[in-house]
Amino acid sequence: MLKALRAMFKEELKAELEPIKADIKEIKNKMDSVYDQTADLTEFRTETKQGISDIQRI
Repeated sequence: MLKALRAMFKEELKAELEPIKADIKEIKNKMDSVYDQTADLTEFRTETKQGISDIQRI
């Protein structure tokens, strides 16, 4: 009987965790996008500042 309850609990817990795992995966994907966009913006800012410095020297 104890084994049956344990198995039932395990299956219930597994079912409850699946949506949470899916949400975490989605959040990780969104964070990866944020990191990529931040890197692109940082690179753009650096290039723009360098370009402005080059123009000011002329």
